[in-house]
This record gives sequence, structure tokens and C-alpha cells, in this order.
Amino acid sequence: EATYLLWVDCTAVTADAERLCGFIRERTGLYITAGNQYRGNGKTFVRINAACPMQTLKDGLNRFAKGVSEYLKTEKK
Repeated sequence: EATYLLWVDCTAVTADAERLCGFIRERTGLYITAGNQYRGNGKTFVRINAACPMQTLKDGLNRFAKGVSEYLKTEKK
């Protein structure tokens, strides 16, 4: 009965978290929020809501990992 949010630094992956979030949503169906909506240094961060059942969280984290991996492959081309 509380809110659990992850603030993930993506500077090793991209300088544009909004682009990364869109890519992940398109490829995996996972909705995460780009940090730039929250001001400050959010341009390189994503926010992930972890207030859900463990199975849902594991699925989301697996999708996130898959999306980041695919993003990195795409960016190297």
C-alpha cells in the first residue's frame, strides 16, 4: 500500500531517455516514463513503477533488459 518507484540512470545506454522509452515501448510493449518529465537531470533517467506483484515486476524487468539490449544493437549500426 505504498508507491515504489525506480529511478534508473541510463547514461551508459543513451543521452536521450525519452527516445529509449519509446523504443522499448514499441519493441516490448513495456510502458516506462522518461525522466525528463520530472525536470532536473531526468533527460538520462527512466522511472519504473515497481508497485506490482512480483511476477509482473519480473516480466517488466525482463522486457526492460530486452529493450535495452535491442536498443544498443540498433544504435551500433
